[in-house]
Amino acid sequence: MEWLAGFMSNVLGLKARQGWVFLLVGGIMLLVLYYGLLPNEEIGIGWKAFFTLLAVTGIAILIVSAGSQIYESRREKAAANRKIEAAEWQQARLESDALRTAEILTGHDAAVLLSLLLKGKQRFTGGNMSSLHAKNIIKPIGSYSSTYEVVNSVWNERARLIPFLREAARK
Repeated sequence: MEWLAGFMSNVLGLKARQGWVFLLVGGIMLLVLYYGLLPNEEIGIGWKAFFTLLAVTGIAILIVSAGSQIYESRREKAAANRKIEAAEWQQARLESDALRTAEILTGHDAAVLLSLLLKGKQRFTGGNMSSLHAKNIIKPIGSYSSTYEVVNSVWNERARLIPFLREAARK
């Protein structure tokens, strides 16, 4: 369908607008001839065939144009869905990596994350959190914000992580 629409549009220069014009002109002229508004004796069979062919060509152009638009919209929707799925998969992978990283933190990073989890608020402001941010354990909220949040995978597992972090912070 796409190649036919491309051929009609690019090579022949036919678009839906021309299809409507062909259909309307051919259809109106056929109706005029059918109802006898023009004397049939003066109009040869060739003109009737021409107007019929013009109307049929208009219908064909409209069908191909509609099919092309439907195909293109479905293709764009499928591409958008693939992009969303890829972003969701990437986010899930980052969350999983953050949880694994949080499980093996030591020293200062473990103490900082432990204090954040013990405060009981997923979102917080301030502090130099570049180490935890680099490890994708916390992320900024918005583009230019000093407000951060603990990623969901770590936050949801805080009850399980707190004993590990307490032990790691002591070392």
